[in-house]
Amino acid sequence: MARTDLELLLEAAKRLAAVILDNGGETYRAEEAARRLCGLCGTQEIDVLALPTGVLVHMTAKDGKTYSALARVRTRRLDLGAVARANEIARRLAGREMLPADALRELSAPQGQRETGRLLGPALSAFSIGCFSALMGGGVFEFFAAAVCAFLSQLVCSLFRDADLYYFITSLAGGVVCALAAVLAVTLFGTGSLDVIIGSAILPLLPGMTLIGAIRDSVRGDLVSGAARLGDVLVVLLSLSFGVGAVLWCYGWIGGAL
Repeated sequence: MARTDLELLLEAAKRLAAVILDNGGETYRAEEAARRLCGLCGTQEIDVLALPTGVLVHMTAKDGKTYSALARVRTRRLDLGAVARANEIARRLAGREMLPADALRELSAPQGQRETGRLLGPALSAFSIGCFSALMGGGVFEFFAAAVCAFLSQLVCSLFRDADLYYFITSLAGGVVCALAAVLAVTLFGTGSLDVIIGSAILPLLPGMTLIGAIRDSVRGDLVSGAARLGDVLVVLLSLSFGVGAVLWCYGWIGGAL
């Protein structure tokens, strides 16, 4: 391959790995995708180092020249659709169905969740959480109260994420809104179980996918990535606990029945 094509392929591999990491993909998956793409040009040696905050790709061409590329991952979110689209680009590129320039153009496009409306995501979460409250022994009131709490907390968290605020602040706000809405619903209507409502409504805020990613990275030997993801999990859990606990403490302090 010409040198320009090799550089485009290296750039595409770097961007592909960065997109996977940026949207919640596993570290080993990002490294493998970049390594396979760099191998399309028959290089002698390929080294890929992926971390939650960046990816480094280094390869040696047949003529002995070395090429390196570094991509910084500054934001981390959960968008499995973006990961699937990146994998599709990798498969098309590996199957010679796409040129490196075209792949790079698609990977360089703004990466974000597809526009489905500001209220659609929280509304879907509200319905699923309302159903889950029934599994926890809740009745009709708990169904609607948990759904409203989940809707409000998801809406607030999405606004905070768009403002590019820290994980701690976003999770703290979600926990506060969730607990505050539950307390107001129980107080105003004089019925309902706070345990069922809060326990159900807080589920979408829990970092389950991040925890699974941390376990998978650790099992495969990517200890740095696994420890970093586990740290994210602990920060989110602590902030959620602090937000919910602060609201419940204030509610109990003013005479509310917990």
